[in-house]
Amino acid sequence: MAPASRYDEVVDMVTATIAAGKQGDPLDPDTVFGPGATEAQYRTVRARLA
Repeated sequence: MAPASRYDEVVDMVTATIAAGKQGDPLDPDTVFGPGATEAQYRTVRARLA
């Protein structure tokens, strides 16, 4: 848990960390995040990484 005064810093750090992880084929050893379960879920994830 982070103090409220550092909220934006923590969100930026987490967003950058997740964006750096490769999304793709779950059988590829370089993949960090496999595909979403649905097209809607995929769009939600991609929108948050943009």
